[in-house]
Amino acid sequence: MVAQYTPQLTEWLREHPDISGAEILRRARRAGYRGGKSALYELVRRLRVSEARSQLRT
Repeated sequence: MVAQYTPQLTEWLREHPDISGAEILRRARRAGYRGGKSALYELVRRLRVSEARSQLRT
């Protein structure tokens, strides 16, 4: 369920790298996400790591 929100989460993290997980959860819920917060937080963690790695390459 959380995977379908990956593009939106990626965009939020690029626009606001310091955004809190709680704020992302709030936004995702507003966008229709009904899954668990643990799954969402895990995806956010992976996206942050991925984004940090891509910035190191540039």
